[in-house]
Amino acid sequence: MRLRELISLLEQELVRMYYKEATLEYYRVNWTRIVRYFENHNEGFYSESVAMEYVDEKCDFFAKEKADLLTQSKVYLFRLVRMIEDFQLYGTVSRRYMRSRS
Repeated sequence: MRLRELISLLEQELVRMYYKEATLEYYRVNWTRIVRYFENHNEGFYSESVAMEYVDEKCDFFAKEKADLLTQSKVYLFRLVRMIEDFQLYGTVSRRYMRSRS
């Protein structure tokens, strides 16, 4: 499934689950950026490795994680990427996305 289609279905699921409009708008803005990143890298389909490259490029995620310097907004970006991954794999949305240090 192409990334744009996957995100469209994910959005429909979040609406069905009664996510707040403010949350959906935050996701939409970030999804647009993620899609643009994928398109700039000639990727039409979701790939966890490309998504993690995006997260790391946006905020030096992995170095900041090791140094325990991540802000909540950067953790949300990571969670948003994991949400796409989980939805692609399982066709469902978990309400909590936790990052373990291991």
